[in-house]
Amino acid sequence: MNPRLPENIEDAYPLAPLQSGMLFHSVAAPDSGVYIEQLVVRLNAKDLDVDAFKRAWETLTARYPVLRTGFIWKNIKQPLQLVHKSAELVWTELDYRDSDSETSSNSLADFQKTDRLNDFDLL
Repeated sequence: MNPRLPENIEDAYPLAPLQSGMLFHSVAAPDSGVYIEQLVVRLNAKDLDVDAFKRAWETLTARYPVLRTGFIWKNIKQPLQLVHKSAELVWTELDYRDSDSETSSNSLADFQKTDRLNDFDLL
């Protein structure tokens, strides 16, 4: 590991050409939702242990550096990707069990639209 890295950073790498392009477009059009992919999973399991499910995702985030990687580009010659030693999992839980199908579909669509337009923290 590079001894000059900040304490909370595990490693640093140059960007691949595709990453450079994606970073350029993301910075040039903030809040546009460009390159943001959303996945919606409908779980019908009555006995789902939500806390265990969340812990599993936290374990994945801790295990795989790509899920803890951000980018810096301001005030440096070449943008870099930084692997953080840890990262907080952003977790949103929506429960539409008590809503009718149309209401839940509309609520989910509204949430997705708003979520997609939120600024993506690249750091």
